[in-house]
Amino acid sequence: MIRFGRQIAGSLTEASAREWLVTDGLGGFAMGTVSGLQTRRYHGLLITATAPPGGRVLGLSSLDPVLVVGDRRVALATHEWADGTIAPGGNVLLDEFAIEDGVPRWRWSVGSVVVEAELAMAHGRSVVGVQYRLLSSGGAASVGLEVEALCTRRDVHGERSAWGEPAVAATADGFAFEGAYRVRGPGFVAAGAWYRGLRHREEAARGLNATEDVWFAGRFTASLATGDVVGIEAWCGNLDVPPPPAGSIIAAARSRASAVAGAAGAPSGSVDAVLAHAADQLVVTGSNGPTVVAGYPWFGDWS
Repeated sequence: MIRFGRQIAGSLTEASAREWLVTDGLGGFAMGTVSGLQTRRYHGLLITATAPPGGRVLGLSSLDPVLVVGDRRVALATHEWADGTIAPGGNVLLDEFAIEDGVPRWRWSVGSVVVEAELAMAHGRSVVGVQYRLLSSGGAASVGLEVEALCTRRDVHGERSAWGEPAVAATADGFAFEGAYRVRGPGFVAAGAWYRGLRHREEAARGLNATEDVWFAGRFTASLATGDVVGIEAWCGNLDVPPPPAGSIIAAARSRASAVAGAAGAPSGSVDAVLAHAADQLVVTGSNGPTVVAGYPWFGDWS
């Protein structure tokens, strides 16, 4: 297991310098930082390889959790804006970040209320699943969870600026964005507004355009008691074929990581197991058969 406690996870500087990556075996990926701050234009939850393993397009930008405790709404996400403002700054509530069997996990505390999120991608299909679990309700009968969906659709190497309104179609369990991908979850409430000036500090450091605009499509809502889970899934490809629930996607990812480690003769939990899984993420099914990606987030295969 790779694990960071509050000393790292709660520090914006330290946590934003550490990145995580999960892949779909096709050249697509999800990527971000421990803090949740998107420091690169390549950070997002659903990056699809339109011509595997290349032609990558960023779809779902982020899912921002908000805890509702009594009359308090506490945002757990972290964003930086064009003027340098950090809002919200949910990283200060982050107790722990860990990666176990290739699955990233965040755990936040708001007083005695504790919630965690886990994320994984399906192997062989452009699907991401995020599952939230309430570990402690702090004595409350239930705690509200809202998850705000921030969306775009652009080349992974570029940006998108606010112009008009994107085509967002309501579905029975969420929405479809510009006919390119769907997002599914409980209690969806549509919104519809541009969030302007999201800043990527690593792009600024490289001397590149560092801001973009994203579309707030709406929020998923649920009421949770201790131990309850709620999942959200996003997928590309055939939008009429729904993916497994987030919990199943995460379980399958863990099982694959364990199988890869076993095939490499690496003991569970060892450094060798972590390296075997990291290597496996570079092996993809390309348009012309199996190949190896030269590196994420920039490169395709160089074979």
